[in-house]
Amino acid sequence: MRAVDRAGNSQSYAAGLRLGIPIALGYFSVSMAYGLSAVVLGFRPLQAALISITNLTSAGQFAGTQIIAQHGQLAELVLTTLVINARYFLMALSLSQKLEKTSLLQRLVMAYGITDEIFAAAIGESGKLSFSFMMGLITLPVIGWTAACCLRMWPEPAAWPCTECSSRSSSPKPGRTTQWLSALPWLLPSAWPPACCSCPRDGR
Repeated sequence: MRAVDRAGNSQSYAAGLRLGIPIALGYFSVSMAYGLSAVVLGFRPLQAALISITNLTSAGQFAGTQIIAQHGQLAELVLTTLVINARYFLMALSLSQKLEKTSLLQRLVMAYGITDEIFAAAIGESGKLSFSFMMGLITLPVIGWTAACCLRMWPEPAAWPCTECSSRSSSPKPGRTTQWLSALPWLLPSAWPPACCSCPRDGR
């Protein structure tokens, strides 16, 4: 790559970063609310952060963690998140008309970072959008959306009631479907012992 091309890419990336700053600040507060909600349901902050960084969708994550906490079925989880996030298909299709020539891999990477706010910021730009600009625009919002879940800004939920404890007497144990789902990124937390209220699990 020529020095001129590298300089152009750096400038485009920096422009995307600047445009993504207010989005990242807004995502930080929403991510904190999601982290609190996930911890109340029995997830650990790191688990909530893993869900955030692999999904990047607020409504889908809130709904998905509720289904996971209630030991929902795979079909229920897939259908719920598909319906909630279906709008991203249309956003990606519209945004693809403004992109410069990019490879399939680059388009897949950009598709990962499409959210309502990122789409609005990108579609409002004049002219064609480069891959480096989109990466700059996506970087800070992804960090802001994930970072708050990692911060220990809430107390350990040692005295908080968890879904497992409150429903143990009336709900059946997770079936094979829920256990199999633990292999998926979305349900990775279901395979780990949640941080809940003095549950006598795993020797604790």
